[in-house]
This record gives sequence, structure tokens and C-alpha cells, in this order.
Amino acid sequence: MALHLDFHALHSVPVSNLNSDMSRMPKTATFGGVQRARVSSQSWNAAIREHLTEEQNIEHGYRTRDILGLIGEHDPKAAEGLGKILADKSNKVLLFDTKTKQLKSTFFFTPSHLDALTTLGRTGTSEVSKALAAIVTDKTNVPIDVALFGSTLAALPEANVSSVGAAMHALSTHEVNLEFDEFVGMDDAADRNFGAHLGVNDFLSATFYRFHTINLDEMRETVGPDRVSAAIRAFTRAFAEAVPAGRRGTFNADTRPDLLLALIRQGRPEPYVNAFEYPVAPSGRGYVAPSVDALEDYHETHCATWGAPVDGWLVNTVTTTGTRFPYTTSATFGHLLDVIGDRSAGLVAP
Repeated sequence: MALHLDFHALHSVPVSNLNSDMSRMPKTATFGGVQRARVSSQSWNAAIREHLTEEQNIEHGYRTRDILGLIGEHDPKAAEGLGKILADKSNKVLLFDTKTKQLKSTFFFTPSHLDALTTLGRTGTSEVSKALAAIVTDKTNVPIDVALFGSTLAALPEANVSSVGAAMHALSTHEVNLEFDEFVGMDDAADRNFGAHLGVNDFLSATFYRFHTINLDEMRETVGPDRVSAAIRAFTRAFAEAVPAGRRGTFNADTRPDLLLALIRQGRPEPYVNAFEYPVAPSGRGYVAPSVDALEDYHETHCATWGAPVDGWLVNTVTTTGTRFPYTTSATFGHLLDVIGDRSAGLVAP
């Protein structure tokens, strides 16, 4: 039976537009019969991947169609040779558009793939499809971000890397109403300052429930047993610290979660979003404290009904009268980072 590491978070953001729709309005969804604030899983996943690669400087994959441009930055001659290989009519693996000089679809290239493609571009080959297939089906040293978010290649399913993680769209624990701000851009060069630009910023404020799960057994198979601990620790930090960059220059809502609950479960993942199907009401306490109460009640009942987790940790910045999160250890975020990787790796050790 598979082991899953489930991350639950209550995360409040003030005036913000973390993830907008095509009309630049904050995304919403109806849940429990009322309108909720929503941030798509793709949006928060992108922020997590950016945190892994840029904040933590972890070796990462490159998702691109412009493989020639990527290789050409470091080795123009190899890029030229690879372009000829990809344009060869016998290439049935990385389908190539000879007009744009790009692949016809994106692929998540690992550093190992790039090294091998660079070598192939410089040396050439008489068996194009066979050589390319051997490269893209190589799954040694899969970076953490590729393991977490997966990679697919329609022309060659053997190259696919199944995602070891799955995220839920973040939803507010309560009903929300969209708001807007009319703003004026001033013209400093004019004799008298006047509005050179008029516009409207749409925004909302919300306490979000977030959920992400990682299949620990698949993580071990994908990245190798020696890298599980570091991978889990890196993801835990990114999950807690990464915030989507939508309208950051205007609103800057880079807050941290008010509560982080990490549970290792045997069997299927167990999201707790239904703790908020009945929307939380502020009752003079804001939304965070009653959201914690609702999550406590749901966790306690869920464990009593469906079974307890194997292990768990609680990082909570909200002052409450006692805690009813059974099967968890209260921890600081630093302590959680110190223990969660080794504990997770130990449970899936060969």
C-alpha cells in the first residue's frame, strides 16, 4: 500500500490578485453554494518550481520547445548539428518544425538529456530516431521538479515521467466578493501633474486552504532512495514559502501560511477541503482562527472515521485554546525541515 505525504495549509493573503483570468480579474469558483477565491494548481506549482530552481538553486529540468536556442547558448556548433539531426525526415521522436526551428511541442529536458544532445549534435549519427529515443528515455538523475510535476512526450510514451505529486486548486475557506481600485498614473513631465493614465485593479483578500500530496514510493523510484530526503525537504520549504507572482508589483502579498499540517498516510491521499464546504464566518475573529477550528474538527473526525496517519507535524502561528490535532507533533518550521525528509525517506527505504 502506497505511502503519501499530504501537505495542508491555511494561508491568508491581503489585498491581492495572485492568479487572474483572461479579463485580469482574480479567479474564483463556486463551492458550498458561495463564491470562493481560487488560485489554480498550475499557478502555485509554477511558484513552487521557481522557488526550487531560483531560491534554492536545485538542479532542474528545462521545459522548452526551443532546444536549439538552449543548447546554442553554450555550444553553437552543437546546436547547428542537432538542428540538422532534428530536421532529418527519419526523426520520429522529437518532432521538429523546420520553419520556426523549434520542437512542435514542449518537453522537460533534464541536464543529462542536454549533455547527451550536445554530444549528439557535435558527433552526428546515422540512426536519428534510435539515438534520440535512447537520450530522451534515459531517466537517470531525474531532477526534483521533473519528478514532482512529470513530463510527457506524445511521440514516445517510454520517455514519460509520471508526476509523483498532485495539487488541488487553492480555495478560500469563506465566501468572497471581488473589489476594485481605480488608480491614476501621474505625468511628471507636465507643467502641472495630471493623470496620464487611468485604470482599474481588481483584487480580493482571502484565507486559502491549500493541499498538495506526494507519493513517497513513486518519489523513491523516480529520484532514487538516496535523494528522497533532500527532495522532500526542498519541496516542504518551497510549499511553505512560494507564492504566485501575479500582480506582485502592485500588491506584494508574499505572506507565509498561518498553519501547515504535514501528514504521512498509508493508502490514498486525504485532502481536507470539505472542512470548508460550509463557508467559515468571521464572527469578529477574522477568518484564520475559525478556519483553524474547522480544520481541527475535520481532522479529528476524519482520523476517527477513516484511520490515523503514520506520522504528522503541525506548524501553527495562530493562538488557540489548546490543539486537537491528534497524531501530530507541534513543531517550528525549522524543526519540520530538519526531520521530515529523513522520516519520509526512512519509511520507503529498501
